[in-house]
Amino acid sequence: MPLTTDDELENSSVVANSLMNRERRLRSYNRELGIDIVNVLSAAPGRPTRRLDLCCGTANALNEAAALLGDDAEIVGVDLVDLFTCRPRPPGCA
Repeated sequence: MPLTTDDELENSSVVANSLMNRERRLRSYNRELGIDIVNVLSAAPGRPTRRLDLCCGTANALNEAAALLGDDAEIVGVDLVDLFTCRPRPPGCA
């Protein structure tokens, strides 16, 4: 699956609109950016599932992806504003 190029991201109003991105859900990544996060993360069997999301907003999409991928996934969200909708869970903890 081809990912969006740097030039396309820099010129995208979707990426630049932080108000909309702040509440982003998993399905909107596919709809608005053309990327199926869960499919990308689970497409490499035998490799650890890891994702770092900078400027993740409330982390709604990260929480949804973690629920779908299970305990084998290591998903980290970073945002300047502490508005996360889920509690942090250190790697390896249930």
